[in-house]
Amino acid sequence: MPTHHHHHRHHCHGRRRNVVRALVCGMAAAALLSGSVLSYSTFCGKHGGNEATYFVNPNFADAAAGSQASQIAAITSAADTWTQAGGADFRWNYGGTTGVTSVNTGDGVNAVFAVPDSGGSTLAVTYCSAGIGGSITGFDILFYDGDKTWASNEVAGGQYDLEGVACHELGHALGLGHSNVNGATMYPSTSAGRTDLRSIEADDKAGIQSIYGIPSDPPDVTGVSPTSGPVRGGNDVVVTGTNFRPGASVSIGGRTAEVLAVAGSSSITVRVPAGSSFSTVSVTVTQGGGSDTLPGSYLYTENPIEISFRGNPGIGDSIDFLVYGPPGADYGLALAKSPGPSTAKGLEFCFARDGSIVLLGTSFRGRSPLTSPLSSTGEIVLPYTVPNDVSLIFTNLYVQGVVDTDPGPGKSLAVTNCLTITVFP
Repeated sequence: MPTHHHHHRHHCHGRRRNVVRALVCGMAAAALLSGSVLSYSTFCGKHGGNEATYFVNPNFADAAAGSQASQIAAITSAADTWTQAGGADFRWNYGGTTGVTSVNTGDGVNAVFAVPDSGGSTLAVTYCSAGIGGSITGFDILFYDGDKTWASNEVAGGQYDLEGVACHELGHALGLGHSNVNGATMYPSTSAGRTDLRSIEADDKAGIQSIYGIPSDPPDVTGVSPTSGPVRGGNDVVVTGTNFRPGASVSIGGRTAEVLAVAGSSSITVRVPAGSSFSTVSVTVTQGGGSDTLPGSYLYTENPIEISFRGNPGIGDSIDFLVYGPPGADYGLALAKSPGPSTAKGLEFCFARDGSIVLLGTSFRGRSPLTSPLSSTGEIVLPYTVPNDVSLIFTNLYVQGVVDTDPGPGKSLAVTNCLTITVFP
């Protein structure tokens, strides 16, 4: 396949050879210019199956480009923007990393990579091959890293936004040409320091929808697994059904759940939001083609006894203990300062539904008065300041909790119910 070079800002061009045509389209570094509104254009063709897989070589040399993980995150975020915000029946799939460093659109690897060369005014170029019938058979996206500084997170003056320019080039790779709409992601030039190309605009959405169409089949929700979880949320469930699309949103009990993954058209993994009460609620999937609700499909249950913390647990620092347990439970605190490396020292949290608090261990003293009980959904946030003398009086600061879930006459809290969290050694 012949090699094509792109030198001008506004040109996407192709050359026909046998039954395959190779095309190249790039983006230039320049101040944005006012242009007549001629809308989007198309380039190369379209992907069969309305999806395509790309691979990333995180070989950008600039310090501002960050770690390999940061580079991959910037490029995959750009692809996900098209998938989730384009409103089209198209999906980008990340295939993993690759060692590709040169253009070969016929090698079966749709690669995104940098080269240590100067592109002049050109920032990046997309090479694409397509059959005469218009099906894209392969592409590569090349970034010029020899004379430009790329940044993957914060973009300072003189640096170019890796995610934004990747969003533009991936637009070419899915079949869009340049747009003459000033401000569109597919406008052919940008400036250093800008990050606005990270989000696609109305003209870009119209373009991708013109190629791949709009999903027409509404989702159909058939199941949720597991079917219950703690009212505090934070656990993951899988929603099953049919006609799911990338960009779908999920709500549980009317509250938005974080979508973690859409596996094909039949499975969506989500992180459950906190509930407002112990109750059975509905699960709804919404997307461009409509929405569907499975009534009474998820049960918010009592929180398990859990104690964790957030913040930096250094000497003299303030942290928050996050306490979860039975709804409305009382709790007591004890602070231990007994010397000796073999003696447990720290804070102890004890819980009881009936208000009778038992603190375990003879080394504990200084029980604090009961404060507000856990909320009706079994949670509370407790601020705590790590003592300045902790290095002298503690060998280990820890938290443990025990709970009485109505043990009955003659029974008491059990040591085996203790939970321990090590805050710092």
